[in-house]
Amino acid sequence: MSLGRAVVLLVVLFVAAAMAPPTHAQGQPLVTPTTMPPLPEVIRVGVREAPPFTYLQPTTGRWKGLSVDLWHAVTFQLQLDRGLDAPPYRTEFVVVPFADVASALSRPETPGQIAVDVLIAPLTITEEREQAYDYTHQYFPSGLAFALPKVSGINLGEAVDRFVEALRHEHVLPALGLVLAATLLFAVAAFSASQAFRSRDIAEGPARERALVFTVLGALKATGIDREVFGFRSFLMLALSLVLLVFGTIISASITGVITAALTLSAMDTEELDVSELHDQRFGVVAGSTHEAYLRELAPDMEPTLLEASQRRGLEKLLAGDIDVFVGDEAQLRYLVAKPPFRDKLEVQPRAMTFEPIGWALPAGSPYREPLNAELLGVLRSEAWPGLVAEYFGD
Repeated sequence: MSLGRAVVLLVVLFVAAAMAPPTHAQGQPLVTPTTMPPLPEVIRVGVREAPPFTYLQPTTGRWKGLSVDLWHAVTFQLQLDRGLDAPPYRTEFVVVPFADVASALSRPETPGQIAVDVLIAPLTITEEREQAYDYTHQYFPSGLAFALPKVSGINLGEAVDRFVEALRHEHVLPALGLVLAATLLFAVAAFSASQAFRSRDIAEGPARERALVFTVLGALKATGIDREVFGFRSFLMLALSLVLLVFGTIISASITGVITAALTLSAMDTEELDVSELHDQRFGVVAGSTHEAYLRELAPDMEPTLLEASQRRGLEKLLAGDIDVFVGDEAQLRYLVAKPPFRDKLEVQPRAMTFEPIGWALPAGSPYREPLNAELLGVLRSEAWPGLVAEYFGD
């Protein structure tokens, strides 16, 4: 082969390699945006009652929620890329109970079973589930959290213990005793002076005494106490009265401070419930959820009350007193306990026990994953996304 032919052959092979579709580690061609099949004009979207992500508005009969709003934003962007003159995408919402998620996403479709193109109801991304079906990028973080009946933040029994403990402190009790002894001393002095006191007009006294008396009276008035409260006209009696007022204020303020500190510490000492403490509690969890799997792995000897796939149902059981603790999805629980009938009656512990990313699920090998991901990330990075979240969770 001549040198010229060899060069031409190399150039042809290089161009062919450059134009070939990229491959991943397994050697399978990657689907690029230009080769992706378009979404069907009617997209079957799986939802269920899971506020604030997906829920049915009773007044309008339409599906609403953070995930629904996100879905509409994504499909709008897809429509823009497709061209506004093209037939619009139409979403067909299909109710998929939590127990039917696997069958709804299985392919080929099982006759007589629910089947969807994408599930936007909240579903935690796990390694096990990713082996069964595909996920988009996560769009919201959540976790396992405990919901409990709301109780007063102040434990009176603990407050009493704290108060007694404060009084027993090596510095507190001697200080209070010293102030009390000084107050009693001045009270005795005031009583002795009043016994020997002869009433006379202040104007008849020496100029220095009059000046001191008026100074003490001014100090008393500055504290809001009028002279008539004491009924004395001599400097000595007024001075002793002022000292008693000061020391009485110190005593009352000191005792009030100790009591306040005891009450505050009793509220701060309220400990969060831990998984290990569920042995002594009647607790419920959604059957088949990641929360049930987590609890059974961590404490296989515990037997929770298994509930249907509804965070609301778990809170209703908790409110009715059928269970002591409900272990559920942090994001949903925080949204629900802020609304009637749970508001001011139930609370969610501040700390989540696990991290659980939420995403949309699709049948394994779905060609719609990449176009949805591209637009999903665009919406999540936009200025509109924080506003959508704030609509449901607040600022």
